[in-house]
Amino acid sequence: MRHATGIVRRVDHLGRLMLPFELREQFEIGPHAELEIYVDGDDIVLERHQPRCVFCGRQEELTEFMGKTVCAECAGEIGRLVIGSSTDGAAQEPPGGSLWRTAVHEAGHAVATYKLGMQISYATIRRAGISAGRVELWDAPLVFSLDDRAMVTTQLEWMLAGMEAEKLVLRSYTPLGAYQDVCNAAQLISEAYSGDEIESVIAHCRSHIASQLRIHEAAVRTLAEELIRKATVRGKRAKEIIDAAFWLPRQGKR
Repeated sequence: MRHATGIVRRVDHLGRLMLPFELREQFEIGPHAELEIYVDGDDIVLERHQPRCVFCGRQEELTEFMGKTVCAECAGEIGRLVIGSSTDGAAQEPPGGSLWRTAVHEAGHAVATYKLGMQISYATIRRAGISAGRVELWDAPLVFSLDDRAMVTTQLEWMLAGMEAEKLVLRSYTPLGAYQDVCNAAQLISEAYSGDEIESVIAHCRSHIASQLRIHEAAVRTLAEELIRKATVRGKRAKEIIDAAFWLPRQGKR
């Protein structure tokens, strides 16, 4: 319902219109606030921007892929379509809830980072926007040739490690937690391999990184527990935790 404010503003020569201070204060519109512009018949409507899925418009359980916001349900569909990965096994949240799942996912990436000969700057489960967590690589190549199949395989295995860690520790993975990695992997492999190679390459990469994580499941669990306690773990500390979990059980068997 319309309410007259009695305020009139003139559009300047650049097409800009300043919102009155009273309205900005009333609706808590601060500097750099994002407003969406709609047209309703002859009316121009301003509305506070709310992230929503670009496919279905849903505003819950959102994540981001290549600058696009997508919900968990559509993420699952993307996962099935782009590489035929099944999300039918997605289960109820584990004890500890989604935070524990995120910690396991990021710990899987961190452990895989070292197993694949790279290093991390930090691992975190602190939410940033709609991203639940991340592992920031220290020395990952930003540009590499798609003809370098070894490097492509390394990147693919790293992308799939979080999902495989969830499956290992929690016996399932969620579309919301895994789909960004799946989509990134699908994009990379589609650029590097021909259609008839994709399925076998994905199967090989998933099998290899899954076997490595099974060997070092203790490291995944220990680092995930540290992430729950600290939220963010720096690379040096992560390496210490992973090394200890790698070697202590083996030393005990000698």
